[in-house]
Amino acid sequence: MLEAVTGRRRPLPAGPVVACDRLRPTRRAAYRVAWLVSVVWTWTACPLQADSPWRVEFPVLAFASTQSPAHLLVAGGHDVARLNLKSLELDQHLSLQDVRVARCATLPDGRWLIAGAQDLEYGFLALYEPSSGRADWTHAELPAPVTSLAVAGEVCVVGDDQGSVSAFACTTGEPVWSAPLHSKLVTDLVALEEPLCASADWIGKIVLFDCRSGSEVANFQQHRDRVTSLAAALSSQPSRLLSTSRDATVRLWYPTQRRLVRFAQLPEPATALAKLSDREVVVATRDGQLHVVDMNAAKVQTKLPSQLDYVQALHPVGGQRVLASDGLRHLTVIDLGAERTAVPGE
Repeated sequence: MLEAVTGRRRPLPAGPVVACDRLRPTRRAAYRVAWLVSVVWTWTACPLQADSPWRVEFPVLAFASTQSPAHLLVAGGHDVARLNLKSLELDQHLSLQDVRVARCATLPDGRWLIAGAQDLEYGFLALYEPSSGRADWTHAELPAPVTSLAVAGEVCVVGDDQGSVSAFACTTGEPVWSAPLHSKLVTDLVALEEPLCASADWIGKIVLFDCRSGSEVANFQQHRDRVTSLAAALSSQPSRLLSTSRDATVRLWYPTQRRLVRFAQLPEPATALAKLSDREVVVATRDGQLHVVDMNAAKVQTKLPSQLDYVQALHPVGGQRVLASDGLRHLTVIDLGAERTAVPGE
């Protein structure tokens, strides 16, 4: 299932093969055995390098946490699967014909929420039992393709490409409310302190709303271009909302206080965001670079390459490591604790 991004396999040891034709038959046979042993060792004993991109079966647009720290959900194309972070292999693979998957999430009982577009025209939202592949409930003709998803307590909240945000009961799929909170495509959603959620859109607007009713609580319009990612730090006091944008900034908000606290300027437009701690985030920019940002100081501390030409999605995978996808079929794990390039002037 996995292969190098370059499409080339690891080079096979060639030394004994070149020399063996000049040897007597018995010695030639011994060299061939030694060569075969070295080939087997190369493929089975050598661990995959953590920062080496590898190829998976379908394009990955989004990641989602699971109940196990050893697994993540990956979603994109027509597929959702569970990624084993130790073996870097996919299991519990669901393929949905006629559905373009945009987002996924897990419920506390382990079932998967899958959202996207049905026949490229309607919105799709369903709850699946991954072990059997059976859908417990499905909405296959929502008014517009679903582009974002978040779980907020007993409801799942989705945003679509027309700017509407809607809520459904997680366990039954019953519609709860729908509201036109945006005028453009909803790029991301995140659950905050109950009952607050935040949504963001294509033109840079962030809306705080009550996930029980859909009523708008506040909105922020400081971003000058589309918001690419949202994240929440709920353990800090006060709780924090983080956002990245194509305007080349990463911003820190205090949602309960309804205000922007500070922002850090990036050298290129931001494409993805992952929260490392209440203080630190890692942001991917359009050139494929990763930037570790201290949001307390609003400074880019260090940068390092992602090994990808473009980063579509990021997700922390423990310690100082993040998983990255280029939105196509390539994934890589980056160790942020490795040697970094210091940002001049910081």
